[in-house]
Parts: sequence; C-alpha cells; structure tokens
Amino acid sequence: MKIDVMSIRKGTVKWLIAAALPLLVVGGYGVYWHRNADLNALRNVGTTIPPNIPSSAVVKQDHGRRVLRDSDLAIPGHYTIVEYRQKNCPSCAQLDTELERFLMLRKDVAVRKVDLPDQWSDKTTLRDYGRTVWYTPFIVIYGVDGKQIRADQGGNRAAANLLRDWLKSEFTRAQMKSD
Repeated sequence: MKIDVMSIRKGTVKWLIAAALPLLVVGGYGVYWHRNADLNALRNVGTTIPPNIPSSAVVKQDHGRRVLRDSDLAIPGHYTIVEYRQKNCPSCAQLDTELERFLMLRKDVAVRKVDLPDQWSDKTTLRDYGRTVWYTPFIVIYGVDGKQIRADQGGNRAAANLLRDWLKSEFTRAQMKSD
C-alpha cells in the first residue's frame, strides 16, 4: 500500500488553518477588548489626588544599595508611568515632550524617569532595577492602587502602545473641549 504524502500534508494544513482561524479571531478580539478596557480605565480622572507629590521626577539608582524596583516608584492615588530612558535617545526626548503636555491635562498622573547609564545592558538593569530593559524608552504603567497595569516585555511594546493611545485620547479630548 502506497501513501500519498503530499495529499496528507495538504489536508493537514487545511485542517490546521480551519481550526486555528476561529481561535485567532476570538483571541484577537480578546486582546482588543482587554486593551480598550485598560485604556478606558486610564481615561477616568481620579477625584482624590494626594497633595505634595511631584508629577514628574528623575530617579537615579544608588549603586551598591538595594535593588530599586519600578514598583517602589508607583505612587498610591496616582497613575504612575515609569520610563526607563537614556540621555541621548531621540524617542525618549519626544516622549518627554508629550508627557509634559499630558501632565498639564492630568493631575492624577505621575511620571518617574529612570535614567540609564550610557553603558547599560539587560543584565545591569536586572541587577539594579529588578527588571530586564531591552530598549529605550521602556515603559511600565501602574494604576492608582499601585498594581501594574501594563509593562513592555522583550520585543512586545504593550505598555508603550497603551501609553501612546492614552496620550492620543487625552489630547483629542482636550482639543474637543477647547473647540
């Protein structure tokens, strides 16, 4: 008995595509739904803002001290954006400009900028900050309860994309109010 390998492969591929397509559609919708749920939660302006907390600050790690985790930088009662950055990073400079405008609109948001040294690697950031940073700007967003909402991971810029959408929505809302 002779088995036709090509017909088995074609049938298998068709079956895999037919089985995977509904999962991709449902899974894609789930990602879209969760992302919009996070964005909608971020759009709600907090009513109680703790006093005497600067909205933006640069944080430096003291080498030889305990690990400074970005969760330590989260401020209760504020949405906190932790930005790992470098001085000579053009994307970081552009984001800083947008964040300055954003902080004028949202008083319930705090930004913590972590300046990385010129010679840094994913291993040194893991040692100093307890987080592996692969690129700059590297974003982590915390909610008013101090829990992490979203963080960039590896090549996935989930937090940066969420932040970009959040900035765009707030700038659009401010533009609509002024018109």
